[in-house]
Amino acid sequence: MRRLVLFAALGLAATALALALATSSGARPERTTLRFQPFARGFASPVYVGAPRSQPGRLYVVEQAGRILLLVNGKRR
Repeated sequence: MRRLVLFAALGLAATALALALATSSGARPERTTLRFQPFARGFASPVYVGAPRSQPGRLYVVEQAGRILLLVNGKRR
């Protein structure tokens, strides 16, 4: 779970950097409040999360041991 949070934090940092670079005119972008909320538990060591566009509502979580778990609408299958 900690790695999943780490990936989310890295994604947020990349988004913030992209927004900072996009405002080349010096104007300040509007403030946005973000809140992190856990949506799944029970993973041993998640290292990757994938969300295929062709399968809305599904997330594939890859654990370090090589196991792939499926989440459908936030519930583990």
